[in-house]
Amino acid sequence: MKLGYLVLFVGLLGCSELGKPERIEEKKMAQILADIHIDEANISSMGVTNMDSSLLMYHFLEKKTLKRHGVDSLTFVKSLESYAKEPKDFIQLYNEVKLVVAEKRKKAQRR
Repeated sequence: MKLGYLVLFVGLLGCSELGKPERIEEKKMAQILADIHIDEANISSMGVTNMDSSLLMYHFLEKKTLKRHGVDSLTFVKSLESYAKEPKDFIQLYNEVKLVVAEKRKKAQRR
């Protein structure tokens, strides 16, 4: 009986890949976060004083950004939580986000 529990436990661990959830690949996640942060900055610069309006705009743009990248909101949130649980990964992710934002800024200035 104890052997049966051990086999079940090991099987469950194997199915969950040692407890690590799937996450969006770092470069793609950095692109998504960069777009979301740029959208946030654009909303802030609009001077919208009504917080409800700002939130509506933010949620609309976030949904549009996720759709453009082919990611649903649940996958995005779970992936972000996964990165946040691993500080080194989270720092590395945001270093990539900074590079993406800087690259997008250069492209925008050339126009």
